Parts: sequence; structure tokens; C-alpha cells
Amino acid sequence: MTLRQFKDLKLTEEQQLEYTGFRSSSQPPNLLAYRAKPLAGVWATAPYLHNGSVPNLYQLLLPPAQRKRVFFVGSREFDPKHVGLSMERIPGAFLFDTGLPGNSNAGHPYGLNLTEEQRWQLLEYLKTF
Repeated sequence: MTLRQFKDLKLTEEQQLEYTGFRSSSQPPNLLAYRAKPLAGVWATAPYLHNGSVPNLYQLLLPPAQRKRVFFVGSREFDPKHVGLSMERIPGAFLFDTGLPGNSNAGHPYGLNLTEEQRWQLLEYLKTF
């Protein structure tokens, strides 16, 4: 279908390449699809998930049922071991309860087949981005 559209639009070969993002495939990228952000600096973007319901990368790699249900947010202190923000209670901190509507951290199961050792190795790798 794309090739027919290119022909109908009378696009040059160069224009076709530009349209497809200079990919060798003739199929253009789905412009409506979600594009994941790059991993560069992922260690500095806590808390995680769209609603901030996961405080660090270690928690994100756990099965959702094992993630912390409540934690404090508001600290600017970085937790280098777990790669995220410190969850310690500080003056002015907010108690984040993932059991409340809109606060769930049950989605996005990552690393379910990882051993504990592999999980820590992956965290060390993610620190290099």
C-alpha cells in the first residue's frame, strides 16, 4: 500500500527515503504509535511509570506484586544502589500509596524471568547510560 501511495504522490526516491526515516524497509513508521524514549539518562528520571508509582529502577524490575505499596516522595536525594530517588521520610515528604485510585504500580512487568543477580547486573548496566 505504501508503495502505491508513494507513486500516487509522485515522490522521488529521496523523498520516499526521507518519509520512511531513511529505513531500508518500504513501510513507513507508524506515526501514531508510542515511541519509547531512549535509555540515555534513565538513571536520573525517577520516579518511574506514567504516574510516578515506582520510586527506583530496582523496584521497576521486580514483579508488580513485590513492589513497594507505599513510599515517601519529595526527596531530591539520589539512591545510587537502587537507582532512583530516596524513599526516606523527610520534612514535607508526601506518602505515595499505590493502593489509591490512579496510583497503581501493578502494570508494566519487567524482568520477571531475571534472577536476583541478573537484576542487580542490569541495574549496573543501566547506570552507564
